[in-house]
Amino acid sequence: MSDSGLNFDALRCQISRENGNVLENLIREDFLVNGIIYSIRDLTQRLKEKCVDNEEISSDLVKLVEFFKILMGLLDKSIVENKTTIKNSLFKSLRVVDALEKSSVDSTILEKLTAVLMKIVLSRENVINWEKRAEEIIKDLYGIYQFDVYFNIFETKNKKLEAYLFLMRDIDDDSKGRIKDKLQVEIRRYFEIADILDTIPMEYVDVLLGSEKLENAPKDILIKTHEYLTDTPGIGGILGIGMFHEKEIDTKDRDIIESLLSIMTMVTGSARALSKAISELEFYAGHDPLTGLYNRRMFEHFLEYEVLRVKRKGYKFSMLMQDLDDFKYINDNYGHPFGDLFLKEVASTLNDSLRDGDIVARLGGDEFAVILSETDIVSGKIVAEKIKNSFAHKKIETPDKKIIPIKASIGLVEFPTHGQNRDELMLVVDAALYKAKELGKNKIFVPTDNEIKNSLKEQTQKFNILQEGIDNSGFIPYFQPIIDVPSRRIAGYEVLARLKDSSGKIIQAFQFINMAERIGKIFEIDRQIISKAFRYKKEKDNHDYMFINLSGKELKDKLFLEFVIEEAKANNLTPSEIVIEITEREAAGDLSKIQEFIQTITSNGFNLAIDDFGSGYSSFYYIKYIPVNFLKIDGEFIKELATGDVRDYAFVESIQTLCSKLKLKTIAEFIESQKIMEIIGEIGVNYGQGYHLGMPSADFVT
Repeated sequence: MSDSGLNFDALRCQISRENGNVLENLIREDFLVNGIIYSIRDLTQRLKEKCVDNEEISSDLVKLVEFFKILMGLLDKSIVENKTTIKNSLFKSLRVVDALEKSSVDSTILEKLTAVLMKIVLSRENVINWEKRAEEIIKDLYGIYQFDVYFNIFETKNKKLEAYLFLMRDIDDDSKGRIKDKLQVEIRRYFEIADILDTIPMEYVDVLLGSEKLENAPKDILIKTHEYLTDTPGIGGILGIGMFHEKEIDTKDRDIIESLLSIMTMVTGSARALSKAISELEFYAGHDPLTGLYNRRMFEHFLEYEVLRVKRKGYKFSMLMQDLDDFKYINDNYGHPFGDLFLKEVASTLNDSLRDGDIVARLGGDEFAVILSETDIVSGKIVAEKIKNSFAHKKIETPDKKIIPIKASIGLVEFPTHGQNRDELMLVVDAALYKAKELGKNKIFVPTDNEIKNSLKEQTQKFNILQEGIDNSGFIPYFQPIIDVPSRRIAGYEVLARLKDSSGKIIQAFQFINMAERIGKIFEIDRQIISKAFRYKKEKDNHDYMFINLSGKELKDKLFLEFVIEEAKANNLTPSEIVIEITEREAAGDLSKIQEFIQTITSNGFNLAIDDFGSGYSSFYYIKYIPVNFLKIDGEFIKELATGDVRDYAFVESIQTLCSKLKLKTIAEFIESQKIMEIIGEIGVNYGQGYHLGMPSADFVT
């Protein structure tokens, strides 16, 4: 029994208490999650700051675990439908209490273990990225008590074993071999295939977490294990700690090791026991949810790996990037649901045209990329032609029964011929793709040496200017006025991005936005723009609407939304004066994918606007389900009003009539003349925006 004096019975009762009604009520009130997290952090801080007092720590631990239970219950509701599996795994927290109660661990170590425990539960990201998190927790535990190796062993679906050895010190092969021999004994105690281990080799993965070398390791090895077996192969397994020792390990040390293993069972065992939830979350972290192909993040990871492998082995590989021709026409004429179906067919055709082991990814929109391992440019050209022919023979039936083929422009490059590292290769293949577009539709382009040099120089200059702007906070907001049509007064401003380079020159967004999105820098730029725009609004004590554009990636990034909310709070801005703009393309996609975004901004009091309204097929359908405040009518229709085309007039008028019925405010973009301003006033459009009404400026115009 522990001599710490902590009330473990009370702690266990708190965890085990019937919580069904409590959870149901809390789930309906999602905003309480933030309060729970705050309470957890507050309790943790109190544990760190106060003197070691057993009764005080006992009281706080009770609250701590209770909050932990509620928070993970809420995660349970929001991540997967299979609540039973998750709850069962989370109640492994009871094992921690059992282990601590039976141990001789003193209060100081107990406090450290509690601090480590808190790192497990503070965010959903810790659940999704449990493998990386496990490494961090292992290092933290090593700081409390030094061991030599932590291991996980899983049974795979094909009846093999995979063992991951996390080595805390660099040990020699002989010592590693002795650890593995001891593990074989443990394995036979747990797995059904133990009787045929001699015929099925176990695959070991060594992960070195520390830099210290262990020389002349003691002969004796202590191996302690925990199990977390399930009925599903690949999820259950055993975990354990191993350590070399010369003298006998006493009871206190063994109890500490048991406590460490109890915590790691929660980190590793509970995470893997989430089964379907974890596998889905991991899949979508690295894959495009529409096509199932790898996403940009995973593609760049594989590309970096391939570059490093080529440098070691001395061979070549090819990479192609393709962009669909006329895809905007397909989306605009047949709607986004058919456009999504079209993209799935493209993905399927690409997979069928490639070898097993080739990497294919959807980088975003209608842009795809392929890595052809150990393939020079000559063979790469053959593969590109094969893809092109496969596309030509793939006939897709449209909703109006027309048959259309897939057409794509393709840029093809070779490593190391066309670039010396990942970033250079991406710049060159991107330029090659745009050159293929310029040559006409359905073309394949391979850059020449001169084109490579010129393209690389141009792209590198753009990249350097972009990175310099990020590093030196050179991105600044410009404000374009939005006018109330009846009164002709300013009602708000749209925030636009500009880059002020080292010479003081102002660079417009179209010169850097595409590259920023392609190389993943758009988040950093928008953070600068939004922060400065909000600060300026506060300084000017301005209470007009401020329209902020978010990209598709940003509106699905919870952390970025939290940044916007916190910036508004920090500047004491009224949320209803902030309007978050998303494009029609994002709104017309899978509504379920942006529901959390919509709920977040509306629950925090922000307004929502749909940009480019009318450019797609399903406009009148999806606004039924989205709590929109403003619709920005696509500027192409507004510009055409000046021509007197009755169809454009009728279209804009129908949008206005619908919005009036739904009590939505309309904004006409691209107002470039007084004539257009008069026409939209006649139709009844609420607000106007365009060069005729006001140019973007670094200051609010009056």
